[in-house]
Amino acid sequence: MDSPTWCDWRAPTAESLWALGRVDEAWAVARDGLEVAERKAAAGVLGHALRTIGEIAGAGGLDDLRRSVAVLEASEARLQEARSRVALGSALRRTGQRAEGREQLRIGRELAHRLGAHALTERASAELALAGGRVARIDVTGVAALTSAERRVCELAAGGLRNRDIAQRLFVTTKTVEVHLSRAYRKLGVGRDELATALGS
Repeated sequence: MDSPTWCDWRAPTAESLWALGRVDEAWAVARDGLEVAERKAAAGVLGHALRTIGEIAGAGGLDDLRRSVAVLEASEARLQEARSRVALGSALRRTGQRAEGREQLRIGRELAHRLGAHALTERASAELALAGGRVARIDVTGVAALTSAERRVCELAAGGLRNRDIAQRLFVTTKTVEVHLSRAYRKLGVGRDELATALGS
């Protein structure tokens, strides 16, 4: 039985080979893993496969890393999303795109912290410092804990727009809007009717 949702062995194998310096073997296993993940279309597995390909590819892997974040952002695979955001932020820093890199690293760091992923939080903090970002205390609740994307969605929702209208305004899917709002509700401790008050305070 070879199902990536049952046992996702290809991406971890590729990562191990890459860490050992066996780049050609890592690339072959990672490409095979991506093909299998594309067929299965399970967000967590696909996001992991895309991140592995993106990291092995180096400077040429930014598109794969961006796609990994996009796939995972609309899923429930929060730890995978945190890893992909940190990987993307690190790659952006290394290619000179420091402002965009800092944003991804901040989001990834906060998410990793909330999930208790201490090693990933430390890696994100180190990368954020290298990217010229301020490594401040992480706010995990309240308005300060909202990402820029969550804040934009909340402001539009507080203004009375429906999720479908918000999605059209921001050029994202309705599912992405729902994910942002769900996270924002948890951070703010409020429901949709109380968003305006929470943002105002």
